Parts: sequence; C-alpha cells; structure tokens
Amino acid sequence: MQKLVLLIATVALIATLGASAPTANRSVPAADAWQLDFEFAPPQRLEITLPGHSQPRRYWYMLYKVINNSGRDRLFLPAFELVYQRSDGMGRIQADMGINPAVFAAIKKQHQRAYRFLKEPVLAMGRLLQGRDNAKTTVAIWPAFDEQADRFSIYVAGLSGQTRLVANPNYNRSRPELQEQALPDGTKISMTVNPRFFTLRKVLKIDYELPGDPVSRRSIRPVEAKRAWVMR
Repeated sequence: MQKLVLLIATVALIATLGASAPTANRSVPAADAWQLDFEFAPPQRLEITLPGHSQPRRYWYMLYKVINNSGRDRLFLPAFELVYQRSDGMGRIQADMGINPAVFAAIKKQHQRAYRFLKEPVLAMGRLLQGRDNAKTTVAIWPAFDEQADRFSIYVAGLSGQTRLVANPNYNRSRPELQEQALPDGTKISMTVNPRFFTLRKVLKIDYELPGDPVSRRSIRPVEAKRAWVMR
C-alpha cells in the first residue's frame, strides 16, 4: 500500500478558564489583519422533545450575524467553544454545527419575526461576500451544560486572520517531533507528537455570569461581564 505522509500541526493551546489569555497583537502583516464584523444576541436556553424521544432535552444557543467589511471576500469557517465554571471545576463544550434539524427548526420558529433569513449553522459556512447585504445570520448551539455553573465564556474563532507563533514550553529536544503511526486501513502517517511551536489565533472571548443560587440559575438570563479579543 502506498505510504501517505501527513503532517498534522497543533493549532491551538488549551486554556483553562480564569487563566489570562494573551491579548491580540496589533502589529501584524496587513494580509493577516482582516477581521469580520460580528453581531450577536445574548445566549438563551431551549428545551425540546426531539422526534423519537420521550424526554425533553435542553440546549443553549446564540443568534448572530457576521458581516464582511474586510475589503475582499473571505472563507467563513467559524468555531464556537463554551467553557463553563462551577465552584469545584470546569468543562468545555463545542457548538454542534450539524445539530438535529428539529432543534434548529424550533429556534427559527421562535425568532421568525426578528430573524426571517436565519440559516442553519452548516449552511452559513463557506464563502462570505463583502458588504452588509451579503451578511449571514445563523446560530451557534450547544447541549446544556452543568446547572451548577455560575459563569461561562464563549470563544468565537474564524472571525480574523491574525495568528501568532509561540514556543511550546513542554517541547523536549531529546524526542522527535514526528512519530509514524498506522491508520486502521494500514496507511502510514506521521503525527506531530512533540511540537516545537503552537499557532495561536485571534478569537473573540465573551464572558457571562449566572448570578443567584443553583436553583435560580436554571432560568435566570446570563449577564455579560466582559468581551475582548484574545490569542488562543
């Protein structure tokens, strides 16, 4: 079987909630300095009984619009991560771009007056033409997280071309950077197991608080505490 060599680079550092992320670097090449405009509504809850299920399921979602005023068409490939914290720990959830159609249909029906042209998350990905007339309005959706959590942050990637290369503090000079492994079909690949550098990307971080006791937090609206561009 023909040997296939793939170099898979680590593209992000996993940051813990509460650690200070580096702020975005303003001194970047013009080609990488582009940034999309991002308008969003506060996160909301949804409870729905999916077809074929007897018990309702809970979700969080955030409606948003992305506009390209960067000077040229861009490829829009967003990623949304929600990181929550409670008194004794934390967790993280990735938004589901291929969410059950019934979940999206329920959200669209609830907001049909204000968001007439709401697109499914996966259909909003791809080429984003310039100007507000070509803006895309869609939604990020997560499974419900721990009800004991009293705060959470949403990280939005894919809105900027800015990156920064940083040294890996755990890089081991005595070990190889690549390691050959075999896929289930026998194909040989080279995996990056000891990266010398990491690539940080400019992302939007939005912090929210859920005040009150654990019972009231089940229905209270999140309060935005801070938003900032960070390298992650």
